[in-house]
Amino acid sequence: MLIAVLIAQVGLFYRKELAAAHPALRPVFDTLCANLGCSMALPRDAKLISIEASDLNRPPGRDGVFVLSVTLSNRAEQAQAFPHLELTLTDAQDRAVVRRVFAPAEWLGGEPDADGFAPGATRSAEIEFTAEGVNAAGYRVYAFYP
Repeated sequence: MLIAVLIAQVGLFYRKELAAAHPALRPVFDTLCANLGCSMALPRDAKLISIEASDLNRPPGRDGVFVLSVTLSNRAEQAQAFPHLELTLTDAQDRAVVRRVFAPAEWLGGEPDADGFAPGATRSAEIEFTAEGVNAAGYRVYAFYP
């Protein structure tokens, strides 16, 4: 009996790692955490989030306004948390002139779905933002988890 309790405690302590390694266990840990008051955050592996396409435009007649269009893919075998996006506007020498980070709620247009970024799913977004007086020649987009 004592060994079973010890195994359960170790399993609960390493629940996130176990659920990431064995996605079929996630519902078990979700149920346990709902009853025990612990949390079960979605996995976060930025290496498995790919930016499939991106484009940066300046709408005509709207000084200082930019629109970033981006398409991301979750290449993981399980749902993941939605990543943050870092946009860097660069000058002609590829030096950063403006850096902006968009939280998932900003680029998704609302709070992220609690089920997360589904495995194999693709998600597109358009993000409008202002950067007054910036003469950008290029840009970089990076998906990451803080």
